Amino acid sequence: MVRFIHCIKKREDISQAEFRDYWNSEGFDELIGRTVSVTGAVRNSKSLTLQVEANLILRNARGTAEPFDGIIEYFWDNAAALMDIYATEEVQAILQEMTEYQARFVDAARSTGFFTEA
Repeated sequence: MVRFIHCIKKREDISQAEFRDYWNSEGFDELIGRTVSVTGAVRNSKSLTLQVEANLILRNARGTAEPFDGIIEYFWDNAAALMDIYATEEVQAILQEMTEYQARFVDAARSTGFFTEA
């Protein structure tokens, strides 16, 4: 199984509340659902970082950087087919739509995405 992990940082010019409004919107959920469908992902998850003191304590104790604001994950059974799927017009269109939507609330330069073996 292969997994794509998208670690997201919010734009600095929007509030945490505005970021969460975008993150929790029906429009974003619908766009993620269409991405799953178009790419043939077998599973996905969307996680929002909790704004709790425990995160600050952990960060200070370990000397780590600030956490990402949210994480989106997509899973596929067949890694070999991913590049063929990625090259289709339909996938390119949904990825462009996702990029345009996320530009409203995601700081792409401070975010990252990568594939892992699950």
